[in-house]
Amino acid sequence: MLKFQNEHLDQAIIPQLLSYWLDKLPITHDVEEAQLQYEFLSDCIMGRLDMLIGGNAEAAASQLAKIMGEAFDEKYFDEKKPEQVQIKLKVANAVRFMMGSAGDFSETFKQTCATILSAEQQKNVESAFNYQVTA
Repeated sequence: MLKFQNEHLDQAIIPQLLSYWLDKLPITHDVEEAQLQYEFLSDCIMGRLDMLIGGNAEAAASQLAKIMGEAFDEKYFDEKKPEQVQIKLKVANAVRFMMGSAGDFSETFKQTCATILSAEQQKNVESAFNYQVTA
């Protein structure tokens, strides 16, 4: 509904639906579904971050950090498949946006990543931030 039918939703309930959806992420056992959800999340971050944040930047930063700490794990991407490389690039761009171009939220996100994520999750976020598509 959020992705394909949002124009038919009451605009007042979209923040609640986004919050409910975010609470169900990250997906860790269904690689194909995870790719789809992380791609859509990346699109939302790039275009609707304010709606994802709602009124609570700290809570949003915490949930988004947990999701991105998982989302850039190599198990979700095969560099030999161009469509997966494109999803990986979208996730990387979303992380870069949250780390540096999202106004006050950027500091909250960076601090949250440094304090709540495991070393492996921090490495995934750092890998996303530094990711470059190779030809």
